[in-house]
Amino acid sequence: MLKPFDDALAEALQQSLPNLKLKPAEARYLEEPRGKYSAHPTFVAAPLSTDMVAEVVSFAGSARFGIQPYGGGTGLVGGQVTPEGPTPLILSLENLNAIREVYPSEQALIAEAGATISDIQAAAEDLGLLFPLSYGSQDSAQIGAGLSVNSGGLNVLRYGMARNLCLGIEAVLRWHCPSWLEASAERQHRLRPSQLADWCRGHARRHHCGFTEACCEAGARRDRLSGGFRPGRRA
Repeated sequence: MLKPFDDALAEALQQSLPNLKLKPAEARYLEEPRGKYSAHPTFVAAPLSTDMVAEVVSFAGSARFGIQPYGGGTGLVGGQVTPEGPTPLILSLENLNAIREVYPSEQALIAEAGATISDIQAAAEDLGLLFPLSYGSQDSAQIGAGLSVNSGGLNVLRYGMARNLCLGIEAVLRWHCPSWLEASAERQHRLRPSQLADWCRGHARRHHCGFTEACCEAGARRDRLSGGFRPGRRA
């Protein structure tokens, strides 16, 4: 049975991780954009590194409180709030927003989960490539949340869902240190990156897990009328 995340647990977490950015949740963290779903007041943790995410997840597992992952907050189906049940800690990856590596010859890049869609598009554009995931909220929507819900976007009919563009993810699990899972490691890990992303989304609150970066596929730009690259060719 999970406990509600309260002031006492917030104080204990802050003492355990003095460098963790922990603050009372502002209104934007507690409701979806249209105001149809809302959550009870709680705290927001914004880790500065993958290791810090792992420490927060481990603490949550030991103290038995839930975690609510939070991306850009642009979703319209209430996935960023917990309206019922014990109040969780909101885990925001807004500080993990870097493009860590780019691989022009492989037409791929590695982005932290808090990187916005527009930042990834710009990084691909700098290489003369196209990252086709696109939607109206792309300046604030984050890749971690987009993969977690397998968003479609404006180009979905041509390039497929978000997970079609994902070659691997770095995941934090309560019982394991951060691990990098690649599409080619399906037999070893039993789960493809897309399946693990779905599992993390469905079990984050109770089983304490999440992912902190993703390897995204970008393709060569071509005339929009002559066809583009085929995502997922290595998955």
